[in-house]
Amino acid sequence: MKYKHACVVACFCSVFSSSLFAFGNLSAEEVRSLFSGQTVEGEFREGSKTHIDPSGINTFYEPFVMYFSADGAVRSIRGDAKKAGKWRVDEKGNHCVKWTGKKEGCAPITKEGRVYKKYKRRGEGSRIKWVKTFTKFRPGNPDNL
Repeated sequence: MKYKHACVVACFCSVFSSSLFAFGNLSAEEVRSLFSGQTVEGEFREGSKTHIDPSGINTFYEPFVMYFSADGAVRSIRGDAKKAGKWRVDEKGNHCVKWTGKKEGCAPITKEGRVYKKYKRRGEGSRIKWVKTFTKFRPGNPDNL
């Protein structure tokens, strides 16, 4: 009986570990396909700044909505702030965004369970820091960003 239970658990884990619970950096083509022409919702982690969510809870995560057009334009709303810029995917598969008036920032997109995360290295030799979680993808620009 223990053997049958172990086999069932092993089969379950092997099936789901490759899809639903997959982890790892996306390829350049996967990143392009995921973001191009999509409106994306998620949470931005801003160091030690706090944000009060609509239910009144104090959190370190601030919600955002972004539209990544197929022609490389990106527009974003986070709180009251609206931004525009350009986006691309580099040859290593890094998701790159250059906001108007800012330097371009590139980082890999990692699939973690049902969400995607963006991690960045802050300066040479510094540790890698999680900065964004992408939770929902919708085709087109339904929010007219």
